[in-house]
Amino acid sequence: MTEIRRKHPRKQGKYSVLSIGGKEFKVQDWSRGGVCFDGFDIPFAVGDELRFKMIFELAQNTIAVEHKGRIVRTNQQGESTAVVFEPFGRDVDRQFDRIIDGIVTEEFVQSQAV
Repeated sequence: MTEIRRKHPRKQGKYSVLSIGGKEFKVQDWSRGGVCFDGFDIPFAVGDELRFKMIFELAQNTIAVEHKGRIVRTNQQGESTAVVFEPFGRDVDRQFDRIIDGIVTEEFVQSQAV
């Protein structure tokens, strides 16, 4: 069996939600390459383009990233949908740098709590 390697490590979605057309969806996991989120009650097909906003609630601030991508996987039961991001521009790339720095800092602080 061929092993598929991801370009970017996944991060759990505990700090983020995905907003599509004003409706929020729980993020299962995400990376710099894409996002997998819970359910979807509007019929989209693999290959469809999608505009969205990812909202990250960190201890010190909230960062919202508007971007677009393409649906690469969805299941018939509506349990999850996976989107691959279009390539980032400089501003979006910097926002993701800030998000990752914030999450690493937050997880370090939590690990030091007694």
